[in-house]
Amino acid sequence: MKTSGAIISCLLLAFFAAACSQSVPGQQTVSTAGRTVTINILEPKEAQALIQKNKGSAGFVILDVRTPEEFESGHIEGAVNINYHSEDFVASLDKLDKNRQYLVYCRTGRRSADTVSVMVRIGFTNILRFAGDIVRWKSEGLPVVKGTGSGS
Repeated sequence: MKTSGAIISCLLLAFFAAACSQSVPGQQTVSTAGRTVTINILEPKEAQALIQKNKGSAGFVILDVRTPEEFESGHIEGAVNINYHSEDFVASLDKLDKNRQYLVYCRTGRRSADTVSVMVRIGFTNILRFAGDIVRWKSEGLPVVKGTGSGS
């Protein structure tokens, strides 16, 4: 059933690309289901400071939406991995606590932007991203850990 997962991913991408725009530098505006949510996009060093400030806080979640293989090759310490390409991606997101704050990232930004759109559609409102995602994070010399660490 990998084909049906790919079809669902393509449909989600097409649907949410229309609902998502980068309107102001440092922000992503998502309009869906009759509401608009503005997502702040931090600089990687700002995201790292936020992560350090919230270390150990149950109300703050770092969400990596890359594949498990990408995640294992290097991720932000404490991140939870939900594979954007999995068949149950939306269902996995829907199981998360919508009252927490989420810092979402992927490799370069496409999957994280799409993920944010899905999250807004299913009721999340406290979502952040950081510019350039893990590629920029690494290029700025910020720390990553290897292995499975966390996941779903």
